Amino acid sequence: MRLKFKHIYILLMLVIGNTYAHLGISQAKESTLQPIGFAIYSEFSVEKFVTGLFLTSTDSTEAQANRIGFERRLELRFITDMSQRSFLQLIQQNSAINSPRETLTKNATALEQFNQQFKGNFVQGDHLIFDAAVSGKMTTSLNGITLSSIPNKDLFTIIINAWIGTVPPSRETKDALLGFIDSTNSLSLIHI
Repeated sequence: MRLKFKHIYILLMLVIGNTYAHLGISQAKESTLQPIGFAIYSEFSVEKFVTGLFLTSTDSTEAQANRIGFERRLELRFITDMSQRSFLQLIQQNSAINSPRETLTKNATALEQFNQQFKGNFVQGDHLIFDAAVSGKMTTSLNGITLSSIPNKDLFTIIINAWIGTVPPSRETKDALLGFIDSTNSLSLIHI
């Protein structure tokens, strides 16, 4: 019964999301960013959040996602509750695996600021956005409220590499975020 309810819930989210898309309602700021790919992150077969990658061009997505000097965005919509601790551990572990030690050491202050901006757990429906400006500054917002604006050109690259680096959470996650796998079913989950 629970599985059936979950599928109805996801279907409802897709329908509502498509309605918003047809009406031109979007959470994204006015910009030249284009959706590249979307992936659902799961822990122990429990879907936790859907992640979306937005870039200025659909060409060379992996290189562009890591290129400083371009507008880039990573959006997450929480499907179920997730503790702040679990979320930060996920990012810290995957960043440590996918970023050179020198980069992490050089950006330790910015990473500490990043970790300290989250004050509580995430609940179903929370919408978390990481925006990288052309200047390199990364702005984080939660449900439309700015949590931080950190002037560090490497921070977004460290965060995005947690998902699309050499050792991503899964190969499917990386491929879906980079648009190599059709992930249109997850698209509308971001914009609910």
